[in-house]
Amino acid sequence: MLRIAMTALLVVGFASIARAQPNDATASGADTAPVVTPTIATVATETIETPFVGTFDLSGPGGFKGTLTIGRKDDTLKLSGTAGGSPLSLSASVKKAHSWQLPLGSDSTGLVHAINGHNAAPVNGARVLVVSDAGQGKLTGSLTTDGHKTADVTLTRRKEALVVYGTYMGGMHVFATQCAEYYKAKGYIIREIPGDWIEIVKALVLAEETGHTFTRVVMVSHGGWDGPMFEGQYCQISNSGSPDYPEGFFNYIQALRRGTTLDAKYIYSCCHQGGSDRFEGTDATDPTSYRNYRITDDIAKRTGRTAVGPQGETSTEWSKLLCMFAEGEGPARQESRISTASGGRTFQQGQFAK
Repeated sequence: MLRIAMTALLVVGFASIARAQPNDATASGADTAPVVTPTIATVATETIETPFVGTFDLSGPGGFKGTLTIGRKDDTLKLSGTAGGSPLSLSASVKKAHSWQLPLGSDSTGLVHAINGHNAAPVNGARVLVVSDAGQGKLTGSLTTDGHKTADVTLTRRKEALVVYGTYMGGMHVFATQCAEYYKAKGYIIREIPGDWIEIVKALVLAEETGHTFTRVVMVSHGGWDGPMFEGQYCQISNSGSPDYPEGFFNYIQALRRGTTLDAKYIYSCCHQGGSDRFEGTDATDPTSYRNYRITDDIAKRTGRTAVGPQGETSTEWSKLLCMFAEGEGPARQESRISTASGGRTFQQGQFAK
């Protein structure tokens, strides 16, 4: 967007930044300055995404169990965990073939017995867990002894969610916690943090480094057409509202791609994240108008993930309802948008996301 868009936003005083709390509290107009987030170190490889990074539960015949975590820092992968009672540890280059052999030791009493029964004859060979990238963030596994496959191992990704809440007036944390409890009940591991763009970017980058990437990102705060609003050094960040600092928005997008799974959903419970509603309308006479910008469409296209947000003004009291709508478990509380890499779709109040 051009500067005229930002000027228009400032003139109207971010009218969209309304009912984020029951008492209609709004953010100060002084917090609407363009935003830049700290620069994220560029990785050396051609792609910034490593879809198989994450934490996986292992399971196999005979009660075989374990956990494998794969993290990435720069161009180094770190694999760690346990399998069949044996520790796992391996470092590898992300540039090499994505198939790894993790030695489990040569003492067969335990692993072989767990797979083949306690009456199985001992096998004094090298035991190895072989893990391979199956594409689209999935992994396959097998157990071998002396190079011979003995069993298949299933790797199931653990689901993790990042929940971010605005700190204006202190009234949004409770609604963000409702979202966190909703996803916790669905089996997600939850991380809640107060809204601050610097800390959000750090959390996303750390998720890749530690192997705890997020499948859901939920933000509950005030907002405008240019994205969620947070306290801290910077207020908003978008391709529309930060013409002087475009690298800030691109670094945020890069962090999202690095710190979330390919099937991640970003759920923004803030005003105007899906753009203008049918009452506000768009501006056909000015393609650069802020009223034509839909940040969920922009983020979804740039990340290849799904982004969900309300159109027009909203209330953070409806945050959990928005999450349920995004998961296909409830109707839209208001006019809302679901955006994917191929485009966006508007849903009217009462419609289900199907």
